[in-house]
Amino acid sequence: MMIHIYAPADTEDVPVISKKERRKRKIFSYIIVTIMVIIGCIIKNNIISNILLIGVLFQTITITRFAYKLTNNKYGYEEYLNNQDIVIN
Repeated sequence: MMIHIYAPADTEDVPVISKKERRKRKIFSYIIVTIMVIIGCIIKNNIISNILLIGVLFQTITITRFAYKLTNNKYGYEEYLNNQDIVIN
């Protein structure tokens, strides 16, 4: 699942540096997506159900590397690690 690979999505302006915070946000992402998919499947109103499911799909797509490259963003955590390598060396 894309959330397992890319969540939590951060930028270089707002990096999520702490491993504990990254883990907490990843778990929270799983919970939110699971709830939205379950509600989307249970609701009888097709319009609301489709909005929820398309929203989950859109949110998942926007945290991919392709979306970050398309919007000229960088992953904050990776930039932080790269800058640490430069400072240490």
